Amino acid sequence: MQGPGIAILVPADLVVLVLESFLYGVLVLLFVSAVHFLTTRRNFARPRAKHRLTSVVFLAVTALFVVETAHWILIVYEAFFGLIHLGNTASEVAFAADFAVPSGVAKIVFLFVAILVGDGIVTYRLWIIWGRNVKVVIFPIVTHIALAVLGLVLIVKMVTWAASQKVDFGEEFTWEAASAVLSLLPNLYSTAFIALRIWKVTDVVFTSESTLPWFLLILIESAALQTFWLLVCAVTAVLKSEELFSIPANTLPAIIAISNTLIHTRVGWSQG
Repeated sequence: MQGPGIAILVPADLVVLVLESFLYGVLVLLFVSAVHFLTTRRNFARPRAKHRLTSVVFLAVTALFVVETAHWILIVYEAFFGLIHLGNTASEVAFAADFAVPSGVAKIVFLFVAILVGDGIVTYRLWIIWGRNVKVVIFPIVTHIALAVLGLVLIVKMVTWAASQKVDFGEEFTWEAASAVLSLLPNLYSTAFIALRIWKVTDVVFTSESTLPWFLLILIESAALQTFWLLVCAVTAVLKSEELFSIPANTLPAIIAISNTLIHTRVGWSQG
């Protein structure tokens, strides 16, 4: 585990701790706002709050909130464990670089769950926005299945590495890069098609004063934030930069949860 650039992982983990804590605070505010709007605003399609809180999308968003909460707890645990119990810089560096520790494996599990749920929500919205056209979502569904299989293989490998106490960082990075790219492709596809559909049906004119709200509508409804962060993950993974990849990868569950919770918050605001 001793190699050039590994020592940068400890500062990177501190950046992750601060950044994800901030993002988690934003997510809590958005989630509470979404619940408030769903329970207090009138919705003609689903007049009862109970029906709105049991919708497929909101249950998926709730699952993302729970997953991100667990992921953030693990980030905080690792930070305190490294600072309090390891006692020296060398041990902290080795712990930060060892992805096969139980907490590291758990973070990977939560990361893949967040990606699959987030991708599922985007694909579901694509299907709804395009009038339940099955042909439009064939490509995302195929890539989701491939990503699920790839994630399962990576998790099994990490458990094996944890049992043998030997991590193949080169192989792990290859799997992670493939996962990032495989998640990025359907998100780019879905974001483009959702944005295209919204652009076609909206009456807003580009030259009008409402261009910015139109742009924000596209940004939120198409989950562009999620897609952008996946692009950052894919680029840093392909570059095989451990210190850079750890920051967007560890904050990805929070970004996915925020991106999808924003949809419910925006709907609630518009109804208000």
